[in-house]
Amino acid sequence: MNGVTSNIEQNIDLIEGLETYYDRGFSEDLRRLAVKVQQMMLAGNFKNRTGALRRSMKAMADGDSIIVEMLSYGWFLSFGVNGKNRKQAIGLTEGVAGAFGVNEGYKFGQSSDKVWGIAPRNFYPLDLEEQIIELLENGNSNNN
Repeated sequence: MNGVTSNIEQNIDLIEGLETYYDRGFSEDLRRLAVKVQQMMLAGNFKNRTGALRRSMKAMADGDSIIVEMLSYGWFLSFGVNGKNRKQAIGLTEGVAGAFGVNEGYKFGQSSDKVWGIAPRNFYPLDLEEQIIELLENGNSNNN
């Protein structure tokens, strides 16, 4: 019976922890952060003749993470591509690298001098994971 009592106390602690988590409005903070990320991307430094890239950009809160979507070439513009005339590409963050099937820190065009190259436009926030962790740890509502 002792094991059951111990297990019940752990479950009570877990439930109380979840209640605190939801009471502090994390999902609303995360939603505001997603809106901020989408606005940052839409305001990005790139020419957009057709509007297809801007229309494709979305950032959505999902559980305890943010899903960021855009046409593939948006990622190339944001992080840059190393090539013949440019070597300024930024290493991919973990989430972006995973979507492209490469390791974190990978730079587009790093293995080829056959492409021309694209300077990074930096409209995707490189510290997004840290911002989410800060929300989780501190319940910070100041991300407007």
